[in-house]
Amino acid sequence: MPFALHDAHLHLGFTSSPCALACQAAREGSLLFCQTVDPGEFARLEPLLADAPAVRLGLGLHPWWVKPGQQAAPQLGRFLELLPSTRFVGEVGLDLSPRRRENAAEQLRAFRAVLDRCVARPEVVLSVHCVGAADVLLDQLERWGSARQCAVVFHWFSGSSNELTRARKLDCWFSVGSRMLGTKRGRAYVQAVSPMRLLLETDLPEGGSPDHPVDLDYARVRADLQRAQELLDAARGGSFAAQIAQNARELLGPIR
Repeated sequence: MPFALHDAHLHLGFTSSPCALACQAAREGSLLFCQTVDPGEFARLEPLLADAPAVRLGLGLHPWWVKPGQQAAPQLGRFLELLPSTRFVGEVGLDLSPRRRENAAEQLRAFRAVLDRCVARPEVVLSVHCVGAADVLLDQLERWGSARQCAVVFHWFSGSSNELTRARKLDCWFSVGSRMLGTKRGRAYVQAVSPMRLLLETDLPEGGSPDHPVDLDYARVRADLQRAQELLDAARGGSFAAQIAQNARELLGPIR
């Protein structure tokens, strides 16, 4: 019997029929760690998906959505108000690439506040966005001790090999998808990480946003996960479907 495929990073809130997709996933035994980009999206989706047995809905404050200046404080306040209601956090993190660094101070302030609240909760699972900021983000994890207290999952890790070594020493998890594994660096990184710390992801749907949802069904998610598993197995030279499925169940829990 084939092992279930679990998605550690996708955006149900960017889809036109999140409940239908969640039901399809549950029928196939697939767990979905669904990211949100801000507290408003989480608050909208939470009642819709509260009874979806396959869904783990993350409370997010994506660096792209962190508001600039004085607008950031109420947004962060709402995030922190909702945080005690869930042990799943995502998508959070830092993006200091040239196009995104204009709100760098607000990003860093928000991420530090998230870590400060999560460090005392070992049950928390954080899915982390990190672009052009691995050294800064790892500094924060080391300073707060968060990676050793919570389960920190790097989504599509793109830092240097030295930064990957730092993240591995912190016992972080890594969610990898077909697009990452389509690159030479992505395949090399998967070879370097323990298979006990790897998860599959799709980061679907492509395009879309909370305000402009797009169509997506589970067949597309399944196909992308299957492709990622095949690329992962090829990169590592073996069959790792059982281990990857076990990792997801360990981190996300069983289908309820």
